[in-house]
Amino acid sequence: TGATHEDQDAIRRAAHTMKSSSAIVGALALSQAARALEMRASAGQLADCQNAVNEIAELFGETTIAIDEWRAHAVTG
Repeated sequence: TGATHEDQDAIRRAAHTMKSSSAIVGALALSQAARALEMRASAGQLADCQNAVNEIAELFGETTIAIDEWRAHAVTG
């Protein structure tokens, strides 16, 4: 089944938040991936958004690791 308007709006809002938050901490690749999903959701083009979600999940994981490493270094640094 296709995404409803409410689904599209929820995905757009979540992607927008991820885009902004990741940009603030310097995770630019994550921000760009979230921006692409936000634009697709805004245009109602969510037929194959799973690849974008998978990319965002992978980049989020990488970002989390980088932040954890930075925090560990800052504490012991």
